[in-house]
This record gives sequence, structure tokens and C-alpha cells, in this order.
Amino acid sequence: MRSRLGQKVKALWPVVLCFGLVSCGDEEKSGDDDDDDDSGDECTADCTGKGTVTKAVAGKVTVTFPDAEVGAQYVLMPYVLGDLAIEGSDGNTKFTFAVSKAKKAATAPKEGAGLIDLSPQFAAAQKPMTASERDHNLRTLLNRYDPSKGTDQGAEFWAIAKAVDASGAGLKLHGGPSIEGFYRNTPKAVAKAKHSLPLTAGECPVANVVSPDPDMEAGDALKFAPLDFATPAVDGTDFCLVYVDEPKTEADKTKIQATVKAVVDGYKKTIYKDDFTGATGYTFKPVIAIIDFANPNRWPTDVAALKVAGVFLGAASSEAKVPMLYMAADFATVGGPADAALANKLWHSTIAHEMQHAISNWYHVRKTAGVEETVAVDEGIAHFFEDVWGYGAENFEGYPKKFLDVFSFGTSSFLNAANGGAAESRGSSQMLMFYLASQKGGVTFGADGRASGGAGLDLITSIVKNSASAGPKGIASSLGADLGAWTEKVGDFLGAVVLDGGTVPGISAKYKTQGRTAGVTDLNGTAGKKYGMTFNGAYGAAAEQTIDHVKEITENAKLDGVTSVEVEHYMTKPLLYTVTDPDENVIFALPADVPGAAVSAVRVK
Repeated sequence: MRSRLGQKVKALWPVVLCFGLVSCGDEEKSGDDDDDDDSGDECTADCTGKGTVTKAVAGKVTVTFPDAEVGAQYVLMPYVLGDLAIEGSDGNTKFTFAVSKAKKAATAPKEGAGLIDLSPQFAAAQKPMTASERDHNLRTLLNRYDPSKGTDQGAEFWAIAKAVDASGAGLKLHGGPSIEGFYRNTPKAVAKAKHSLPLTAGECPVANVVSPDPDMEAGDALKFAPLDFATPAVDGTDFCLVYVDEPKTEADKTKIQATVKAVVDGYKKTIYKDDFTGATGYTFKPVIAIIDFANPNRWPTDVAALKVAGVFLGAASSEAKVPMLYMAADFATVGGPADAALANKLWHSTIAHEMQHAISNWYHVRKTAGVEETVAVDEGIAHFFEDVWGYGAENFEGYPKKFLDVFSFGTSSFLNAANGGAAESRGSSQMLMFYLASQKGGVTFGADGRASGGAGLDLITSIVKNSASAGPKGIASSLGADLGAWTEKVGDFLGAVVLDGGTVPGISAKYKTQGRTAGVTDLNGTAGKKYGMTFNGAYGAAAEQTIDHVKEITENAKLDGVTSVEVEHYMTKPLLYTVTDPDENVIFALPADVPGAAVSAVRVK
């Protein structure tokens, strides 16, 4: 299909033309957002903000600039996806593009003069894992751990366990064996608890509830025990609230019940439009148990793997036959924020986050014997929904910003199969979900400040519901995209990271997101909040949280030209290219033909 860019470019030929991977008029619109009004894509005098994706042929990508004037600048982003079964970077598989420049008719290419590789300047050691990142990683392991699989939990699971263990002694709050050792030492048959669950469908627990055994010590394998409680459980019809201990971070039980009801109702009635029935021997009536995680009589305080703020615990859910969520009564005892107001907000957002994990588990594990979602996509979607529920500002600094801060330097993959729980991986996956949702039509909000629909929201839920596949394969399937179309969509996402919200004029619609949308009310009842982000500019809650990827790239042009660039799956290293001869091409060549290899190029000057 001809791009709308070409509709007015022909009238300007040859006076004004866009750069040409192909010329503006021949550029094929990538992705599946054909219904977008792309009237803003008409070429301006300098054609900035436009770009294309060029896919490799026989391992070679040739980027051409026949219509660009001397001095024009582009950001070129080579990347490799592999086939759709590849879930992301594994930390080991690497690809080296040989980079050169050549005249169209030349036989001997020149080295890549004019290409600036930004990554060596920022190859410092990775920042230590923060307490918040550690908490999220521990929660991820507990979400996904299936005792029946023994040590066959998958490479991604063990990679996260190893990353937590390597995070530094300062964050290891308890002694004993490693996190990896804890899970490897747990037998397939986890010690069973004698408790009041499972119940007749629709009932809430009475007198006790299944929970990790408080008598577990460092070195013990995972086991469960009945945990007594005195206050009668709150039966919310679609959920049960169990106050094993009195809540402190959010002391108002009315507000707690309102949050759980809003989350369960919202996910069921508006977001997924599903009553979550149909699983054999498993009822989707979540039990949320509020427990003093610092009390050794209530929680195994000597077990580092269970030092979390709140968690959907998959193994306990298997035993109870209902989703089991556990929340720390007091975030201050589990390393939560010192700011009481922030801790209160994150307490509520954790319920929304963990409930999303319970829903993903429902579709991929409980309802069908499907394919479990990859960690990177599962966590990206859970963080995406925290944003939908009004907590984007509270979580932006710790996740999307982590990736945005390093994107220009090509040091992190944007889908990480080796450690999908890392902060920058969570952030980049959340950004990808937000971008895809934006391109599909975005998320709408009602007068009550809660999500009301939108084609973008439907896309994300279709990814979650797709139990037949996971990771990029599942996303592409939900988009109706084959590998070629998915490769283009990923390239457009990379272009959006460079351009969205920035100062480059004339940005194409395919590089734009929904932005920061006002009128959202969070679960605390705070109105006037915003959903979403921009990838440049004042993208966070505060005006000082700004970034300009184009500026970052152009300001680091003092390095020598490069002749090769190394990437992993789902990783790119942006290169600044300044045109010195419009008749020259830039060539990226791999030693062999690799599926999903391409270069995304956007004009920035």
C-alpha cells in the first residue's frame, strides 16, 4: 500500500524529496494501523520525523539516501529478532553487523565513516539491583513457580533467580542458601497443608487459610500450612478478603475492600469482558490475605525468597484451587518507601499488578493447558495495567525511565529472555505494550476516571488471552502479523523511542503514542491523574524528568566511525549518520542470513 506521504511528495519532485530507503512516495506503511489519520505525515521542507524499516536480504541491509541533501542526519538502528519462537535476548547469542558505506556502483565499500557508535562510552558495569527491583523479581519467581515441575522451571526462571543472588549481600536480608538453591531444593511434592480450602465454589475460607508455613527456616524447602485468623473473612461475591493481621500501610478496610472490588470488577466487566469460568477444579474467586510479613508466627521471615511486599503465589493457588494473593500488612517492614503517601499508593497498585498475574495464570495455565507467558511480556503487561489503574507516575521512575535512560547507548535489550524481571526489561516491555496499544487506538477512560475501553486495551487483553503462544509469537499473533510485519512493527517502535514527544518536527503517526492522557482516577480515589507517557520530553510525573534521545545521540559524535556493530536478539545500537554524499549507501551485513534482521532509520535533521 502506498503511504499517504507520497500523496503530496510527487507534486514537489524533484525540489523536495524525503530520504530514501525508498523514496517518500514509495514507502510502504508498516504495521496494522491503516485506519490512522496520517495527514501529518506529509513531507515538510526537510522531511524530518519520517522513516522506514529496511529488512535484510540474504543477510544484508542496504540503506539508501538518494534524495537527502548534504548535512541531513539520520538515526540508524540495526536489530535482529530471529524467528517468532525467539522470546528475546538470552545474553549469549550475539550478531555482528559489518558496517560500511559504498557508492551505488562501487565494488569496494568504504569503512563506516560518519557512523557514530554510542555504546562503548556507556559500557560501565550494570547498576546494582535496587530493593524495589529485588522485590519484583522475588514476586515474579513466586508467581511462576510450579512445584510439579521440580527443577524444570525453564531457563528464564533460573536466570532471574541467579540475578537476584548476584544482586549483592547488602540486599540479602536473611542468611541461608541462595534463592536459586531454595527453589532447586524444593521437592516436586510440596508439603501439603491441612486447611479449609478448597471450598465449595463461591465460599470464602473460614478460620484458616493456606499460606507459606511460618515454621520454614533458611534452608527449608517450600511448604504450606494452615494460617489461623479470627476476623471473619469478607465475602465480596467475586473475591474474599482475609485479615490475618490488621493492615497498617492502608489501615482503612473500607478502602481496601473498595480497591479489591474495583480491580476484580474492572478486570472482569470492562477490561477482559470475561467472568473467568470454565476451568476444571479451579474457581476464579481470588482470596487476598493480609498478613504481617514481619511476624515469624505468621510468615517465614527467615526465607529470603518470600521477602516480598505482596504476591500472587501460583503454587499456593494450585493447592487452594483459587487464586491466592498475599499482601504485607505494613510495607515499612518489607523495605517499602519511607514516604507514607507513596507507600499507600503502591500498596493499592500492587493489588492491581498481582491480580493481573493471576489473570494471566488463569488463561495460560488454569483454563487451558496453554503456554505460560514469558516473564518479560507478563511483567510488561502487569506494569501497563498499573498505569491504566492510575499509577503510571509512581512507577515510571523505576521501570520505563530505566530503559529510556540507556536506550541511546544500546546497552539493554527491549525484550529480555534471560532476565525479564530486570527493571529496564520491565520498563521496555511496558513501553512496547503502551506503544502497540497506542497504535491500535489507545485506551479510553470514562467520567469516573477508570478505563472504559479502546481498541488498544482490547489488543493487550487479546495478547493475555492467547494461551496458545507466548512472547513475541503471541504478540504477533494478536496483531495478525507474520515475521515480516512484526519486524516492521518493532522497527517502528524503535523509531518512536527516538522521536515520540521530542523536538523533531513533522513526526509520522507511526512514531507517536497516545501520550499522557488526563482524567484518570487511581484506586486511592485520587482524581486528575494521567495515563501513559512520552518517550522523549517531559515524559514523567515531574517536568524535570526530561530526555531528548536525538540530542543525546548528536552530542556524542566525537567517537571514531565504526566498522561493526554487535547486538543480541531484540537489541539495537543507535548510530548517528550524517550525509556527506547523497549517492552513498550505508550497508549492514551479517555473516549469514538471519530471520528478522533489519534496520530502522528515522530522519532527525
